[in-house]
Amino acid sequence: MGTLSVVVSIQDVDVLSTIALALAVLAFAAQLIISLAQGMSGAQQIAQVERVNADTQSALAALRATSDALLSTQKEHFGQVLRAALAKAVPDAVEETLSDENSDGSNSPADIRNIAQLQESILARVDEALSRERATLLPERKGFTPPEITVPHPAYDILSNFPDEAAGRESATVFKRLSPWEAYKFSELARGARLNARTGIDPGVWLVEGSSLANNSSMSGLIDKGLVRPEKRFDPTTRNPRIWIALTDTGLAVGRLVVPTGVPPAWLREVMSTPADDGQ
Repeated sequence: MGTLSVVVSIQDVDVLSTIALALAVLAFAAQLIISLAQGMSGAQQIAQVERVNADTQSALAALRATSDALLSTQKEHFGQVLRAALAKAVPDAVEETLSDENSDGSNSPADIRNIAQLQESILARVDEALSRERATLLPERKGFTPPEITVPHPAYDILSNFPDEAAGRESATVFKRLSPWEAYKFSELARGARLNARTGIDPGVWLVEGSSLANNSSMSGLIDKGLVRPEKRFDPTTRNPRIWIALTDTGLAVGRLVVPTGVPPAWLREVMSTPADDGQ
């Protein structure tokens, strides 16, 4: 603003044009600040959703494990009680039946051996039948297997932390030269890249199906400025070749300004609150 005042006084420029230019510069700065705030707010919301999902999965895993343990204990106790009851009832029934047949109450050694064999055979058959019925009525439940936790890509840690001031100011210079739509689009891409990096995938996102790079001015601007790089890859989900929008090293550095959660450092708030300088 001070520069514009000096130019007006020296060059005798139209005051209205100068005011219009100043308002345009202020509007651009305001859009940058709003875009940064939206990006940070979205990143915080995503982090909260990630924490809730992790807590929910842990709770479900614990509940499933407890349920499986309780069911296994109940089956084991039921089998033991029934075996104990049959072990008592079957011999008594066999002896009573045989004693009715032998009214004199005398049993030869052969009869005693037959009684023991009969008892063992009956108990074995009962135990076999119990095992079959238990497998049918109370089938073994497969234990809950939590989702496989992959090793995060190194870019996840990078995008989860704000840069130091020297590198951050250099990246802020690049970010502030983006148009408002480019800044908003880049913030979305960087958040998606961080989520993919968390699952072990290199930082980037799939181009939305049906979209075209030629008809997407914001994406084309980000490519021209070296923040992202389109790559043709095979998508295992759709089993078709698609366009993968990968963050470049420059994009990774600039993404650290808008993606990390938490309170931005004071120097970052100060840098983003000032309008871009064409001379930077």
